[in-house]
Amino acid sequence: MGMYDKIRLLNEQIIENRIGSRKADTSEL
Repeated sequence: MGMYDKIRLLNEQIIENRIGSRKADTSEL
């Protein structure tokens, strides 16, 4: 259960980073 929570948190962070990078790219354009 602890390992699953850590993996889920890591996945959420990765998704947020992808969305943030996309927003940054679109704002630059």
